[in-house]
Amino acid sequence: MKLEDGFQHAHQFDKQHRDLAIWIRDAEAQITEPMDDTDLQQRVERQQVLVSGLKEHEPLYDHIFVLGEGLVSLCSPSAGVPINDKLETLQQQWEELKIHCVQEQESLKGTVDNMVEIKSKIDFYQEWMDDVTKECEQLNSDL
Repeated sequence: MKLEDGFQHAHQFDKQHRDLAIWIRDAEAQITEPMDDTDLQQRVERQQVLVSGLKEHEPLYDHIFVLGEGLVSLCSPSAGVPINDKLETLQQQWEELKIHCVQEQESLKGTVDNMVEIKSKIDFYQEWMDDVTKECEQLNSDL
């Protein structure tokens, strides 16, 4: 690889790393922002935004690692340390976002399952009340 190519790759790595780091910081801020846990629609929307953001940024994440590892291979061991540090930090933040997604998905599934169970009970009792009301009306009309 030519020196010019190395500078170009370093510049591209730095720019892409910065862009992804900004997105990750924004995503972390969004998931730590207080919200009403009972607002299921808001939780689902936030989860969808995060999941789609992860999918959208995954090629960039992968490309940053290709660039970073290529740069490290060109450097002396001590010169590659800052690049490796950036890659490790990026990987840790990325994995934490993915873990959050999985946990939130499980939590949302549990909430939806509970809501389905409650709705089923409400439907059962509503039907029972309708039957009782009809019986009472029938009894009143028979009197």
